[in-house]
This record gives sequence, C-alpha cells and structure tokens, in this order.
Amino acid sequence: MIYDRWKSLVYLFSGGDLQEVIEGHKISLKRRCEHVTEGTHEAGSGTLLNKIYTELYITEGQSEEVDTQHEVRQLEITSKKNIQDTPIKCQDIFKVLSEQQRHIRVVLTNGVAGVGKTFSVQKFSLDWAEGLENQDISLVLPLSCRELNLIRDEQHSLLSLLHVFHPTLQKIRAEDLTVWKLLFIFDGLDESRFSLDFNKHQVISDVTQVSSVEVLLVNLIQGNLLPSALIWITSRPAAAYQIPPSCVDRITEVRGFTDSQKEEYFRRRFSDEDLSKRIISHIKASRSLHIMCLIPVFCWITAIVLEDMMTRDQRGELPKTLTDLYSHFLRVQIKRKKQKYGGEQRPEELTKADKELLLKLGRLAFEHLEKGNIMFYSEDLERCGLDVSEVSVYSGVCTEIFKRESVIFQKSVYCFVHLSIQEFLAAVYMFHRYTRKDRVVINQFLKVWKPNRFSSFAGLLNNDPVTSLDDFLMRALMKSLKSKNGHLDLFVRFLHGLSLESNQRILGGLLDQTESHPETIQKVLNNLKEVNSDEISSDRSINIFHCLMEMKDQSVHQEIQEFLNSEKKSERRLSVFHCSALAYLLQMSEEVLDELNLQQYYTSVEGRRCLIPAVRNCRKADLRHCRLSELSCDSLASALRSNPSHLRVLDLTYNSLEDSGVKLLCSGLESPNCKLETLRLKDCSLSEISCDSLASALRSNPSHLRVLELSENQLKDPAVKLLCGFLQDPLCKLETLSLIDCSLSEISCDSLASALRSNPSHLRVLDLNSNSLEDSGVKLLCSGLESPNCQLETFRLKDCSLSEISCVSLAWALRSNPSHLRVLDLSENQLKDSGVKLLCGFLQDPLCKLETLRLFLLNHLDSHLKMSECLMEEEKRAKSVVSSCVSIKSDRSKEHPENFSIGPQGSPLKYHKRSASIGDSSCPEGEKKRRTELQTADLNNSVSQGGELQEVIEGHKISLKRRCEDVTEGTHEAGSGTLLNTIYTELYITEGQSEEVDTQHEVRQLERTSKKNIQDTPIKCQDIFKVLSEQQRHIRVVLTNGVAGVGKTFSVQKFSLDWAEGLENQDISLVLPLSCRELNLIRDEQHSLLSLLHVFHPTLQKIRAEDLTVWKLLFIFDGLDESRFSLGFNKHQVISDVTQVSSVGVLLVNLIQGNLLPSALIWITSRPAAAYQIPPSCVDRITEVRGFTDSQKEEYFRRRFSDEDLSKRIISHIKASRSLHIMCLIPVFCWITAIVLEDMMTRDQRGELPKTLTDLYSHFLMVQIKRKKQKYGGKQRPEELTEADKELLLKLGRLAFEHLEKGNIMFYSEDLERCGLDVSEVLVYSGVCTEIFKRESVIFQKSVYCFVHLSIQEFLAAVYMFHRYTRKDTVVINQFLKYSKPNNFSRITWLLTNYDPVTSLDDFLMRALMESLESKNGHLDLFVRFLHGLSLESNQRILGGLLDQTENHPKTIQKVLNNLKEVNSDEISPDRSINIFHCLMEMKDQSVHQEIQEFLKSEKKSERRLSVLHCSALAYLLQMSEEVLDELNLQQYNTSDEGRRRLIPAVRNCRKAVLSDSFLSKSHWEVVASAMTSNPSHLRELSLSNNQNLADAVKLLSSAMMHPNCRLETLRLWCCSLSEISCDSLASALRSNPSHLRVLELSHNQLKDPAVKLLCGFLQDPLCKLETLRLSDCSLSKISCDSLASALRSNPSHLRVLDLSWNQLKDPGVKQLCGFLQDPLCKLETLSLSDCSLSEISCDSLASALRSNPSHLRVLDLSWNQLKDPAVKLLCGFLQDPLCKLETLRLRGCSLSETSCDSVASALKSNLSHMRVLDLSSNTFQDSGVKRLCSGLESPNCKLETLRSVFIFLLIYQLLRW
Repeated sequence: MIYDRWKSLVYLFSGGDLQEVIEGHKISLKRRCEHVTEGTHEAGSGTLLNKIYTELYITEGQSEEVDTQHEVRQLEITSKKNIQDTPIKCQDIFKVLSEQQRHIRVVLTNGVAGVGKTFSVQKFSLDWAEGLENQDISLVLPLSCRELNLIRDEQHSLLSLLHVFHPTLQKIRAEDLTVWKLLFIFDGLDESRFSLDFNKHQVISDVTQVSSVEVLLVNLIQGNLLPSALIWITSRPAAAYQIPPSCVDRITEVRGFTDSQKEEYFRRRFSDEDLSKRIISHIKASRSLHIMCLIPVFCWITAIVLEDMMTRDQRGELPKTLTDLYSHFLRVQIKRKKQKYGGEQRPEELTKADKELLLKLGRLAFEHLEKGNIMFYSEDLERCGLDVSEVSVYSGVCTEIFKRESVIFQKSVYCFVHLSIQEFLAAVYMFHRYTRKDRVVINQFLKVWKPNRFSSFAGLLNNDPVTSLDDFLMRALMKSLKSKNGHLDLFVRFLHGLSLESNQRILGGLLDQTESHPETIQKVLNNLKEVNSDEISSDRSINIFHCLMEMKDQSVHQEIQEFLNSEKKSERRLSVFHCSALAYLLQMSEEVLDELNLQQYYTSVEGRRCLIPAVRNCRKADLRHCRLSELSCDSLASALRSNPSHLRVLDLTYNSLEDSGVKLLCSGLESPNCKLETLRLKDCSLSEISCDSLASALRSNPSHLRVLELSENQLKDPAVKLLCGFLQDPLCKLETLSLIDCSLSEISCDSLASALRSNPSHLRVLDLNSNSLEDSGVKLLCSGLESPNCQLETFRLKDCSLSEISCVSLAWALRSNPSHLRVLDLSENQLKDSGVKLLCGFLQDPLCKLETLRLFLLNHLDSHLKMSECLMEEEKRAKSVVSSCVSIKSDRSKEHPENFSIGPQGSPLKYHKRSASIGDSSCPEGEKKRRTELQTADLNNSVSQGGELQEVIEGHKISLKRRCEDVTEGTHEAGSGTLLNTIYTELYITEGQSEEVDTQHEVRQLERTSKKNIQDTPIKCQDIFKVLSEQQRHIRVVLTNGVAGVGKTFSVQKFSLDWAEGLENQDISLVLPLSCRELNLIRDEQHSLLSLLHVFHPTLQKIRAEDLTVWKLLFIFDGLDESRFSLGFNKHQVISDVTQVSSVGVLLVNLIQGNLLPSALIWITSRPAAAYQIPPSCVDRITEVRGFTDSQKEEYFRRRFSDEDLSKRIISHIKASRSLHIMCLIPVFCWITAIVLEDMMTRDQRGELPKTLTDLYSHFLMVQIKRKKQKYGGKQRPEELTEADKELLLKLGRLAFEHLEKGNIMFYSEDLERCGLDVSEVLVYSGVCTEIFKRESVIFQKSVYCFVHLSIQEFLAAVYMFHRYTRKDTVVINQFLKYSKPNNFSRITWLLTNYDPVTSLDDFLMRALMESLESKNGHLDLFVRFLHGLSLESNQRILGGLLDQTENHPKTIQKVLNNLKEVNSDEISPDRSINIFHCLMEMKDQSVHQEIQEFLKSEKKSERRLSVLHCSALAYLLQMSEEVLDELNLQQYNTSDEGRRRLIPAVRNCRKAVLSDSFLSKSHWEVVASAMTSNPSHLRELSLSNNQNLADAVKLLSSAMMHPNCRLETLRLWCCSLSEISCDSLASALRSNPSHLRVLELSHNQLKDPAVKLLCGFLQDPLCKLETLRLSDCSLSKISCDSLASALRSNPSHLRVLDLSWNQLKDPGVKQLCGFLQDPLCKLETLSLSDCSLSEISCDSLASALRSNPSHLRVLDLSWNQLKDPAVKLLCGFLQDPLCKLETLRLRGCSLSETSCDSVASALKSNLSHMRVLDLSSNTFQDSGVKRLCSGLESPNCKLETLRSVFIFLLIYQLLRW
C-alpha cells in the first residue's frame, strides 16, 4: 500500500500533469465560489463573497425539538437561546476538538432554509481554492443535490460523475482518487429527489464501478467507497434523518447570525454608516424582523427594502410586520424591473402584464407549497402559464439555479430565493382568488376540512361555499392548525396581513379591493381572539397570536404587558387567547421564570393548557389538577428536549396522563438535554407500561433525576421490578422514591432490596406507605437495609399490614454497621408491645442514628410505661433529657388517637443520643465476617501436577483443527478441500427466529427472509454464548435454526476452528462437536456420556469423569433435523452422572435440561421444522441463521474469484434474476451458482446465462459430467454422456426420488444397492453425492451418504421422474400419482377421479402439480417446478440426451401453460397455490408477471378483471414488495370469490386487512394467523365482519394474538356467528402480555351473558388497553351489565366507547352500569343504549351517575326506548349541571311530546351547555313543541350545530320568521 502511494506521488511530482489538473480545478472552483448573487443570477449582479461574508454561528450538535413547527417558529426558539456552545468556524469543520480522539470523516450540517449552509460551503471551497485553508486536502469536490437530481435516473461510476460535474478533472485516473485526500461536499440533501437506502443496497468499493447516484452516495458515506475520503453533507433538519447516526462522526447546526453578526452584515453591505445604523435600529425595534434576520437571505431582503425606503422620500412608516416587508420587497422588484426594461408607467405602477405574471408566479408558489416542493422544472412553469424569459425578469424573486450552458443538464431547475418568498406569493395568489370569488380554487384548498369541534367555529369547517372574508380567513387558519408540521403557518400569517388595506395599497392594485370595512376587519380580529379548542396543540395555537400581530392589532400584546406589570395578577381574568399570547411571551423572554404554577392564573382549564409551552422557559412547573392531555405531554417532552432545557422540577400530580402520556413524556426524559431533577406523577392513572417507559428513559446517560413521586397509581409488582432495574444502574442518582398506595406486595420488596444493595445506592428516601407488603415483604427489604451499600435515611411503612415479626427483621437490619436511617414511620400497623420493645432494643444500640420514629394508631399498645422504662434505661446510658417520655399515659382520652412518636413531627419528645460514644475507645467494633474459601478442582493444578491432561487437550485441539480447517463445498475428493478461513464469509445470525408456521417449502421461507428489513443486530458465531448488555441471564443452551444449506454447519466449524487455533472463547476448556448424523449410527446402543466422548473423540481417551465435572465444556449437536432418535423431555430416565449408561436420546435430554453437567454449555443446530423437539423452557437463546445478506453474497463471490471482472459479472447476473438472488441466501447455492457461471463465462458463450432454477441445475449437472470426464478421461467430448453416465445419473435420480417422497435426506449403502448403485460409481460424481463419513472411522459399520443440498436431490428426482414419463413407465408413474385421491379441483376434477393411465405431457404435469399441492408441508414444490422446467426443449438440450425427446410441440407446451393458468379450487391453500405461478416462471412464461405489473401501474384497477392465477401472482408480488400496503380490501378487486381468497397471503405485508364477506376456510385463516405472528408483523387492523361460522377461525386467530409479535390494534368480528367458546379463546388471547388491542367489534353475534363474563376477565386485567367495545345485538341481559360494571371499575380503565344497543338490558342492567359511570376512574366518552327496553328509571340512574365529578361522557344514545317526558326532564337537569360535558344526545323514537321540548329548551339556554348534536326524530312534538324548542335555539348560549326531527321544516320556518 505504501509502495503504491509512493508510486502515485512520484508520478504526480515528476510528470506534473496531475498538478496542473488540480490547479485548473482550483481556478474553476474559485470562479464558481468567489461571487455570490444573494437571490439573483443577473449578469453582473454578483458580489464578491469575501466582501460580504459574515462568519455564521455553527455549533456542535443540534437542537432536539421535534420538527412539528414551521421553520420560522424554530428560528424564534433559536433566537432566545443562551449561546453557551463554542462556535466552529466553517474552515474548521473537520478539525478534532481537544477532548475528542475520534477521527472525523463524515460531517452533517443542519440548518433552516436560507440560514447560510450553502454560503458556508462556498466559503470553505473558496478558501481552499485560494490556498488559504485546509491545504492538506488534495481535492475539494462540491456536488449540489439539486444538480444530482438531474441525473438520478442515469448510471455512473464515481469517476465518471466527477468528470461530468467537474470537467477540469477529466485527466484524473481511478488510482489517483484512492491515494489522495478528497473532500466530497453534498450540499442540500433536503432538495434531493433520490432515496438513500442504508440497509439494502449494492456494495461498491471501486471508483469505476457503475451504479445509481444514491448507491454511490450511500457507499461513500458508509466508507465502502474511498474509505479515507471526507464527506460533508448539508441539509434542512426535516431531511437529515435520512443519514443514520452511526454513519456520522460530527453533527453541526448553522444557527444563522448572532445579534452582533446581523449588525456586521449591514455594516459590510452599506458604505453609508448612517444608513446602516438606521436600518439596524429599525430591525431591533421590530421583534419579528429581528428574529427573521437570523437568516442571511432575510437580511438581504430587509436590506433591499429599507435601503429603497430610506434613500427616497419617506411617505409612510417603515415596515414592522412580515407582510409589510414582503409587500415592499415585491414593489421594489417591480420598480427594478421597470428601471431595467423601461416602460411608460411610473416605476411603482403595475401593468396588466405585470399583474398577470406575478399571479402566475403566485399560483406556482401555492401549488408547490401544498405539495411541500421548493424546486420546480420548466414543465411546472408551463403548467402555470409561465415562460422562462418572463420569470427571469423577476430574478430577485424566482431564480434559475442552473445555467443553461452546463453540458449535463437537459432542463433547468428553478426555485424561489427563499421559502418565505414562496409563501408570500402563494398568499397573494390565494387572496386574489378570494377577491375574484374563484370558488373552484378556494374549495379545492379548503375541501378537506370536515366538521370538527373547534369551539364556536365548528360550523365553519364544512364544504359550504365561503361567504365572507372572516369566513375565508378562519377556514384557512383551521386548515393550517391541522397541519402536522406547520407548513402553512407563515402562509396564513401573510393571508391575514394582506386583508389590511394598507398592505393592498403597497402592492399597487395587484389585489382587487376587498370588503376591508372596519367592521369586517374587527370580525376577523374577534374570530382570532375567540378560537378555543382542545384539538389544537398549545404550541401550534401560538400562530393565532402572530396572525393578530400581522394585522397590526397590538391589543392582546398590550393587555398581556399590563398583566405582567400588574401586582394583582390572580384577580385578572385571562381568556384562552390571552393565555396563548402569554405563553409565547414567557417562553421568548430572556429571563428564565423561576416557577410556572398554572393554578395561579385566573382562567379556564383550556386557558391553563394553552400556557403549557411556557414550560420551556421555566425552572419549576406546577401543573397539578390541569386535566392535561397527550398534546400537553408532547409539549412538555419538547421542553425537556430543548437546548438548553431549564426545567428542573415538574409536578403533574392529579392529571389523568395514562400510559400514552407518560410515554410521550419519556421521549423528553431520555434526551441528553434533559436536566430534570424532580418528577411528580401522583395519581396519574399509570400502570406497568408507564414504569417500563420511565425506567428505559431514566437509564439514559446521564440521568439527573433525584426525586420520583409515583404514589396512588395502580403500578403493581411488575412495574416496580422494571423501576428497580433503573435503580441498580450505576448511572442512577435517584435520592427519593415515593410509591404510596401502588398495590404492591412482597414481590416488589424483593426487587427493591436488590436495588438497595446495588453499589453505589444513592437512594435516601423510600416511601412505601399503604401497600400490603406484610412481614415477608419487610424481611426482604431488610436484606437491603443490612447492605453496607444502603444509604437510606427515611423509610416509611405506614399501613403495610405488618406485625411484630417485621420489628424483628427491622431491629436486626438496623443494628447493622453503619445504619444511616434517620426517619422510620411504622404507623397504622399491628406491631403490639412486643414489636415496639424489639425496636427499642435497637434504639439503645450505640450505633443507632435514628432521629424520628412514628408509631401513630398502633393497636394493642397497652403498656406505655414499659415502653417508657425502656427509653429511660437508654436515657441513663445516653445522658439525655427525656423526662417528657413519661407523659405518655395509658388512660389518655379516647377522642385522641393512640400516638407514640419520637421526633420533631410526632410529639413534643425529641430523643437525642450521645454522638461521642461512637468515637470512644470502649465502643465495641462490629465483628468481622469470616470468609469461606470454596475449594474446587482446578484444571491448571491438575496440569501442573501431571501435565498429561494438558497434552490431551492440545491433542484434541490439533484433531479438531484438522477436521475443521478444510471445507469441501459439496465434494470429498482428495485434495479438493479449501481452507475454511480463506472462503469463510460471516453469516447473518440473529437473536430470535421467524415465527411463520412451517407449512411451506424452505425455498418459500427463504423468499420471506429475503424481503425482511434487517433491523436486528447480528451475532457473530464466536459470540453465540455472549450475554448482550441488556440481558442479565446466563446463556447455557443455544438453539440455532436455519433452512437446509444456509450455513449452520459452517458456523459450527468456524467456531470450533477458532477455538482450536486459540483465537476465540479460550475460557472454554473443551469444545465437543457431535453430529447427529454420526449419533444416528449408535442410536440402538447404550453409552455413558464419558464413553460417548471416548468413541467420537478418540483423542480424549485419557479424560476422567471428575475432569468433566470441573471443566467448562461446550457440546455442539449439529443437525438435529437429521437425527433418527427421539427426545422425550416429559418422560425419561434422570441421569446426573457422566458414567451412567443410557441411550443417546436420554443422554442428550439430560444434558439439555441440566441434570447432567449443569454447568456445560449446549449448542444445537437444526432446520426449523425439527426445532420444535426442544421445549422453549430449556433454551436460553434462540438464534436464526438467515444466510448471506446482499453484501455478504457479493463478498462470497469476490473471495472465491481472484478475477475481479468475473466476480462482478457473476454478481450482476445474479442480481438480475430474482429467483437466483433469493436462493443465494444459501451459501451452498452460491457455490453451485459459482461453479456454473464460472464455467459458462470462461468458455465460449453460446447461449444465454441461466435465469431459472431448472436452467441452473441442468448446467450444474453438465459441469459435473464435464469434470468427471476431465478427471477420468474418455473418448467422447467432455460434454457428451455415455450410456454408463446416463444409467448412473438415473440411478442417482431414483435414489433421490424415492427418499424425497419419504422425507429422507440421508441414506446408507443398502439404499444405494437397492437402486443398483455401487459406492465407487457414486464417488465419481463427488460434487453431486458426497460420502459424509470416512470408512476408517473406528465406530462406523456403514457409511452414510447424502446429496450436497436438498435442492440437488429434488432436481435429480425430477430428472428421474421426467425420464420415467418419457419411457412410459406406467408402474413408477402410477405409484407416484396413486395418492391423488378424488377431489373437487375445478375444471380438472376428472383427472383425479380415477386411475386412468397418463395420456399426455400436460396430463402428467397437471397430476404431478395436484400431488404436490396436496402435500401439507410443500415438500414436493421445488420438485414440481423442476418437472415443469424440464418440459422445455432448451433444458432437455442442456442435459445432452439424458432425457428422451418429448412431445414438446408448441401446442403441447401452450396446453401445459393454459392448465397452470386455469387451476381453480377452494381446496388449495392460498399459500401453496403460489407455486403454480413459480411453475409458470420455470417454463419462462412471463405473461402473468407482466400482466400483474401492468395492473399495479394502472389507474383503473377496479375495472381490470383478474383471473385466479392473476390473484395468486399478485398476492406473491404484494407480500414480496419492500413497501408495506396500507390496506388490503378483497372486495375492491374485480375477480371471483376464489380469486379473492387467493389474495389472502398478501395480508402478511399490509397494515389493514378487510376480509369481510369472504367465505374463508381453515387454510385461509392459517395464513391470516401466520401474518399476525410473522416477524415483523405489520397488521394493525383486521376486519372479518359478515363471515359465518368463524368459531374455528377465532380459535386460530386467538392463538396468534397471544404471540409477542402480534401488534393488532383493531379487530372487527361483526355478524360472524360467534358464541361463548369464541369469547373464551379471545379473552385468553387478550390477557396475553402485552395486548395491543384498542378496538373490539363483536356486534350481531349471539354471545349471551356467559361470553361477556369471560371477556370481562380480560377487561379487568391491568394490561388491558381496550378503548372501544361494541356488543350491540348480542342477546345480553342485566347479568352482562353487572360483569361489565365490575370490570370497568378496575383501575385504570381505558375504555372510551361502549355500545350495548339492541340488548334487553332493562332498567336494572343500566343501574349496574351507572355504578361504573360514577367511578372517578371512569373515562367513558361514548355510551350507546339504543333499544334496550329502558324506562324513566334508567334516566334517573344515568342522570345521577353523570353528575359525578368529572364526567367524561360526550355521546349518549338512548333511542328507541320508552323513556317518555319525565325521563327527559331528569336528563335535562343533568345537562344544566356545570360538570356536564355531553355533546351528543340521541333520543330518537322515545315516545316524547311537546313537554320534553320545554326541558330541552331550558338545557340549551344554559350557559354551560356543550351540546352540539341533538336527535329527537320519530317523536310527536307538534307545532307547540317545536316553538318551545326554538326558544332554546334563540339563546346566545346555545351551541347546537345539528338538530334532527321529523318536524325540522317547522323549526326552520319559525327561525326565518324571527
């Protein structure tokens, strides 16, 4: 390497050509970078960069806020940051900081649009080009992503890419790039139109290798390509996620100009010092302008406008709002255009052509703003009616980015100078459309807004035409607030600003005059001030305040300023809008608020929530009793993530956050910016899930939390166990943990004790009051208190069900040395006198440091004087005054509770002990514990004594090395082996395994594996027993799964070889591989474990029994699937002695279970189908060998061939064939492929390379024949077959076929003889059939054989069977096909209803196909594919006469193809039917594949008719797609019922599956269950409604739901004939841990009460998170209500929607439910009780329940019940209750009269009514009743939006009259 580099340098400096190239590149780069245009590319308009360049503020790291805000909002947050970071100059971007050791290769620089990222890149490049900086870099190579977009569809090498983009580098050679220090700069990643896939991509390491732009970029970043090259990427924050953090060495952020840099910019720009001062002064006076000037481009815009205004006659005030400024900017552009191109009008005036052009630009801006585009092409301009030459007139507005003369660009790219200009012009266009009443454009913009509950404006958000300016602006605002990332925020601010006449005037007639009457403007302002909704994020609502400011309304700002200056803040009422504005001002304040206490503000609940963003700028936040939502938690998390985060104390007590809220909060806690010290979450409806999130977050590094309050949450023991994992973490600094009343038991005590023993333990205060810990729990806790690591000072155990036994444990623990305990609370426990006496014995101990002891309300505390005597004795010893002790009387008055307290808070008594006694020489020291040394046999001692055992081990290593160092890759020919280390490629081994049911051929399983997103962390084979960092469990037994030939045995060999060579795992004394193939040979013999080792490893003859018990051993059982012995784990002989004799199976079971050598490690490998034999409880780690990843496949071929060009061609061919590429997951298949393609590519190529499996295996067989000829000679040409060759191969085929049918992959000598084979003959084809065991092995009486890979056996079997067909061998054919029993396979049933002789090729192939489809595990699938492939003449020709010529007339072949396309049967599993499609592909018929591709690209899919085979093929392609389908709805496909059923396998790759009305069978449900358990499982919603007789299906699906991979959230089983049994299965599944189900729909099933009772067992489960339960029309009674009420009172209940309509619940049932509704834990929002036989009594119960505090109910449906008027009166009384939040009430068909109208009207008039929807249909009110209703509707307090009634026309008539 050094020599090569020296040669390059010698060439460079001797020839000088390359130096000239570099100098030329520098000159070119200097020309490109030395001038900047600041928004315009006009000729001559450029300015020298060095003249105006102002150093930008670039910092290490980046802001942590989630990008859910417009970039202007992010700027505001940035503007107020205390600049504490050390800035990095752009020229130092790659320099290592002093504290860093890591080399910096890849830098990612973030920054908002226009902040100066490109300027920084230009400055860096210019300084390098001018020889000023970074001269150690050989070449700086800027590549703009905008430019790269133009060639995204082309293929380039890195070298050609540089030649294209930097023409001065044409002479650069590939070898120059590898030795120089290069810097690639990819500017503007956010503008790229190509996707970067860092997981699955082609690996490129050669600069001349051709690929796509994105693949080259990924390989550069990952370091595969030019690993020494430096990479600098710039991007806006939203796009930066594309680069994985692991690939980046430094993340920086361009924060724009600091305040001083802003001033420097203006001073540099204007030589007139007075002008620059005036401009700076004006900007400082306007906060919005000052903030925006963080962006250099905005400084340029501001400079243009203010220079123009200040240097001419000043007629109006200078702009203070953004709309003002941008309106003036546009006017300046108009003026400059006039001055440049002339015109009759004054410069300020607009011609009609000007207006038309600007509005076209506005349309372009608007349409691309909605799409999120900031760049557009010529066709985009043309679509808006724009001409390129017109656009260039406004060069300061729309800039042509690329010059036309650039040789590579076929089209120019355009963008606005800055995103804000695009937003302004978009607003101008949209406002103009409004003034022109362009309903089409306006409605298109607003059409998506459905009715929503936005306070008083819900009625605005419908599809009615816009009626007025205030209506238009409000709808636009609502749309912007709904945006997830705020992309319309600035646009909407501009819209409001443009409504002012003053701004319209500036634009000189561009906008038509609007109804800008003061009253209209006031209405707009009022609308803004009154927006009030829980749906709007408090962060997003701040934009409303900005809209107000754009309309120059300072009233709210002034009111807030007055409020802040007021001394009586608590008396001033704040509106919701005031609170939003106040939150904005508080968080933008330079001064950090000490405390934000929401209860101190006089406002509504919603107002308090709007104040939450101010948390970002305070140290302590008190948010108790604020009814916080998930949105609030999101804002809090953002505050915790912000940089810097000031928050230190956060109190969220008494808010129903639930687990989802805490999860959001934890995303902030785990941020490195979070410095929170105190977190209080008392009574927040938390569960175990919350603790899991908290523990995970708090383990983040570092954790600053000191105080954690989780009291009064039903956490239970599992939750505390999770928390204790965090407490034991060395990074944990928690000092106070409060867990009062958390339903804990002794189990939690065990976890806490372990945590207290951890070193170091920082915990000082532990409060466990009001938990039923009992004595056993305290005993466990005391084991923690005894630990010298325990530093606990305060310990509270009040009301914990303790007795005197606990006092024994506590006294013993507290005597430990030293005890730090200062406060102990044991109140309200049954301690009795004896318990207290024990404690007092501890108090007398000189080591006792206790200062406070609380014993309130102790029962049976009768002998107080005895207690006093005890203390008096201690008083004498300590010489302290405790005379008050005797004041505790036994006859105290009964009205006072019994109280014995020592300490400042308990009673007047304070007990002081003499501290000096501890230091006295007479003070006894604690007795030291004696240590017991365990004596164990030591291998080293044994060796040192005799040395013989060490020799034995070394001999074993030598023997093992010989066995493992050579591999044969399918052949045992002498000398044919290859060194394992030469060709070994690390396999992809992962933790866990695929969970699909193994009813498929292994090739099909491979296909699924090939499309998995590789997210798991791979495990190297040498680390197979290493514990992962997050695991605590010792790993003893490992089970490794993998399909045949995937590399399990290679992994075992590699592990063994590395151990034998002393490279890995040297802590293991002996590695003992035992192949199950070999063990089969002694399966009928009896052995001890010791004798077994002596037999299989003769080098270990001297090993003794006692050696095995003390050494660390590893037993490797390779190939469990090949074993012929049974493993009985339930009933077997127990063996624990290595000399005890038994069968091989029993020895193996005892080893695995740990009865025999419990410390020995066990590694078992197996194919998936056999792995079930090992019980999961016996296995500590399950791994899966997934074979080669794409990059590992390429590595294999590169290692195999020294000819780099050959390896590239082979890799390229494999990638082009999907079937070959998938099969190359298997290393053996790579070997087969390599043999074939090497042979074909290194001789004269006469035919095309193989693309199908039949092609490939036919060629493989011919290569074997050729090698045999070359080795053994012969008269024929190497390719030709002799008769002997044919005979031998057909015998091998017979062997292959007969054993394939039986499922055997190994066979013995007698099996060969039965087929007429001789061993010596077989060895001629050593690449086909391999002798596995050597004859000289002393224990083997017979050799064992197998084919190199199962697929070769399947191919030869197909060759044999096809040959039998050509020879009309009816005996063999009928024997094969006789299992095809009569079946109703559509159209071809007649084939399988008799045993008639096979008549033709199509008949034979169809019967063979049917035979394979009948197989349960698909073991004949590949065999049948080969059969079909062999029917082609081209493949028969390859095999050189091995097969007789068949009637392969085109018509015959077409008949075969037609048969395949017409197979149609309900009996075929949809998974299995996919093999029909593969048979077609083997016959090289691409028609179906092409038709499906056309279908997928079609825009009218529903009109295209699909055949059954089309559906099978479509299902295959959909489930193999990299993109997960959003929804699979079978009814949307135009096909038959059978066709729809064939589509079902696609459910594995979709998020939502609608399988309603589908008449599915068990085989289909198995596929759905498989989709639910697959890894990963994408399915989130499953709708099976209206499928009859689903009992068996529900059982299958329920077992799938129990699987940990299942993430199903919605299950709909409407009208599915379910029963109690189905509910039992469902309930059992849903209790599984964890259950993700949120929606369960079981309506219209005859479930009855017992079924619901079973479901309720699940609802009571603390893991249940169900939110919606629908049980309408399920034949339920009041019994079900009792079960439901009991379940729903469980804590916490997550249920939000409950539908019990059309059940005979009656009044008693509803009364039961109301008990739940009154419960404070009830969060139910929707209750449907339509047609439940209810009366007035039910309304009484409901009204009483709903007045409970708080009621969350929003929707109540009581339709079709005989309630009558008195019932409604009761309900309406509740509606007027201040706590009522009901929004929808349905009383359809309730026998109501006009009397009810009075009650309803009264409720509607209530100023507290939240009612939005009222349904009174099908009731007889008459005119008088309607009139009464109208009196309620007239009330200003009425918020009703929807009223339904039969007499609604009367209502409308009355309203029109009034």
